[in-house]
Amino acid sequence: MFHPTCFDVMTHLVVHLVKELDLCGPVHTSGCIPMEKYMKTLKDYVRNVVQPKGSMTIGYAIEDVLGFCIEYIQRSQSTRKRVWDNKE
Repeated sequence: MFHPTCFDVMTHLVVHLVKELDLCGPVHTSGCIPMEKYMKTLKDYVRNVVQPKGSMTIGYAIEDVLGFCIEYIQRSQSTRKRVWDNKE
């Protein structure tokens, strides 16, 4: 065994990276890529550069509401009688 002062940070990092590869698999399955993609989505919502957090919040809320409305409309069934139909 080596004394801990023989290892610098980079050597110690390699030891843990090899261990994590054995546990988690390749980097593309356990890395930060999904979070980075989500951050890109949030950045696309920014319309006001002065207040980017507010723009992200509003953009996320609009997408969430539209997704709910689309799902609700697809599940709903139309009725035969219409309010605006004069024949019925």
